[in-house]
Amino acid sequence: MGYLSAFATAVARGPGLLVMTSRVDSDPLDAAWRASCHGTPFTTIDLGPLRSDEAMTLAGTFVDATQRIALACIARAGGNPLFLEQLLRNAEEGSGEAVPATIQSLVLARMDRLAPLDRQAFQAAAVIGQRFGLALLRHLIDQPDYVCDGLVANALVLPEGEDFLFAHALIQEGAYSTSLRARRRELHRRAAGWFAPNDPVLCAQHLDRAEDERAPRAYLDAATVQRAGYFTDAALRLVQRGLDIARNNEDRHALMCLKGELQRDLGDIVEGVVRILDVVPAANPGADMTHPDPATSYAPYRLYNIGNNRPVKLTAFIEMLEHALGRKAVKNLLPMQPGDVPATYADVEDLRRVTGFSPSTPLEEGIARYVAWYREYYDVPV
Repeated sequence: MGYLSAFATAVARGPGLLVMTSRVDSDPLDAAWRASCHGTPFTTIDLGPLRSDEAMTLAGTFVDATQRIALACIARAGGNPLFLEQLLRNAEEGSGEAVPATIQSLVLARMDRLAPLDRQAFQAAAVIGQRFGLALLRHLIDQPDYVCDGLVANALVLPEGEDFLFAHALIQEGAYSTSLRARRRELHRRAAGWFAPNDPVLCAQHLDRAEDERAPRAYLDAATVQRAGYFTDAALRLVQRGLDIARNNEDRHALMCLKGELQRDLGDIVEGVVRILDVVPAANPGADMTHPDPATSYAPYRLYNIGNNRPVKLTAFIEMLEHALGRKAVKNLLPMQPGDVPATYADVEDLRRVTGFSPSTPLEEGIARYVAWYREYYDVPV
């Protein structure tokens, strides 16, 4: 979602239009996500169900819309265009007079009319996800020469470059639910083995879906790889998922150790804030409001500096940024400007006194981590 918000913000600055769809239930485009788009304007259009005339028009592209089966499909779909389309395809394929009651039963009905190998491939593809590659699908079903012509002909999947897409997420979900749990777990294990050499994240996620006891350790390995690439936020999410499913103490200990290291990697600010949480501020009864101290008062609050307490020349700071970014800055050297100060740094003595902690991350390391985080979060190419 972070990538999407960055993309939406970028589109708003140019002659572009970003169109997105989401379901009303569990809509991820909530107020918090919109706030992350930094004031990007949005227009929301609530798409209601198809009107009767619209449903009749859609039905007419498949069968005679006045036929009893077509009218039954329109009534059963309740204005849902995907459901109606799939019901009409089901009728077009000659399934008789019965109209399936749900998307799942509809997918099952259409799947039952597929050739046995296409049916096997349809269920295996659902395990991979909404998008799937032919090489992996062939691996899962042990058919090196399989092609998706049957699935495409039945409008269940669509070609997308070298890959394929399910015609709709609900079709993929319906196909996934038709497989026996034991079969799904086996397919997820096979997919994990496929991804293990090159994509530890997908390997871990498939082992997770397979309910495999190796999944926590796989999340640990995946997080370690992400950390090496300075993708600390992503690594933390993987570690947390590993902790959620870990069942033995060895895995939990290893994941907790890595989580601690990742939190340290986030920098001194996070550690300083976490440490200060346990120090409850007290009121200063001797506060003199005629000569106020910004860090304290008669109200129970306290301000602490968390930062670099060693001055660094601005030119040295710029050189560190240049090194981290891999490009030279365009510098326009000017005299001191109004508001400039000759030197500034953080006085962290109060923080050290109450917590025993002083920031220690070298500036070069902190800048490198920040640049790596920024590029990951905003999907900025290196």
